[in-house]
Amino acid sequence: MQVILSVSAGNEAAERLYRGCGFEVYGREPRAVMMDGLAIAKLYMILMLDRHQQAIEEGVARRFVP
Repeated sequence: MQVILSVSAGNEAAERLYRGCGFEVYGREPRAVMMDGLAIAKLYMILMLDRHQQAIEEGVARRFVP
């Protein structure tokens, strides 16, 4: 099982949050959206739940609780 999301390139706070939860970047779509007349790339991130759960059980990763 997996969770997939996208984040706008340059949104460092969001990228840092998702990386901290175990997400990894698996792709980039250049010029995906236009914001204020600027073309912005999208980063695609994935979290493999089975691997993440195993890491939590081994004490390597932390569980994210909002």
